[in-house]
Amino acid sequence: MQHTPPMTTRSHTGFRARLRDGTRSVHDAVEAVFQPFHDDPAAEMGPFLRAQWLALEALARAAAGTQTPEEEAVLAALLAALSEDGAAGRPLGPVPALDPLAVAYVVFGSRLGTLVLTRRATDAGVAPLPAYFDPRDTRQAWQAICARLDEIGPEDPRARQVETDVTVAFSCFLAAARLVREERAGTASQLPRTGETLPDLAPGRGPEQERPEGGFPEDRMNMNA
Repeated sequence: MQHTPPMTTRSHTGFRARLRDGTRSVHDAVEAVFQPFHDDPAAEMGPFLRAQWLALEALARAAAGTQTPEEEAVLAALLAALSEDGAAGRPLGPVPALDPLAVAYVVFGSRLGTLVLTRRATDAGVAPLPAYFDPRDTRQAWQAICARLDEIGPEDPRARQVETDVTVAFSCFLAAARLVREERAGTASQLPRTGETLPDLAPGRGPEQERPEGGFPEDRMNMNA
């Protein structure tokens, strides 16, 4: 998973820039944990795809029923592709309910980074590429997500929640990478389900927390508006 910082749409001094800076450390940790794939895509393809399925499946549960139709469709398509690639299996454990805009920021941002990973895999002689790497034009959706983020004011309580939830979303990829390592070592069945630790990363947020009636206002926005 490679998450490319936003380079398009409106102001770089709004909430989106604050979000990027505030989650840089966990983003960099995710980049580091998948460095082996960058170094040897052919050898690490299976574990990489497995980790992607684990993290994205967890995020789909975390934002279930709250995403825009396009966000839900893209995430479902990615999971279907990863299942086709043989990456589905035992999931991460319970994850907290996350703001759907936080989930969209991580998922759609990672699709930009996938273009780089596709080139690395192709250069390494991986052919045919797994279905996960099939081209998907998500640029307009990404721009709409960035615009929605910049509409959040600095004093808006949602700003802090989105930043917290983006951290948790990135941490799903760290938990996924850890579980893959356990599976490769043959120790996963002896350990707690990795995802059970994820709610601790989001103070005050847990699986039992309910969303406001009707969801968050931006959940119902038209991304193409």
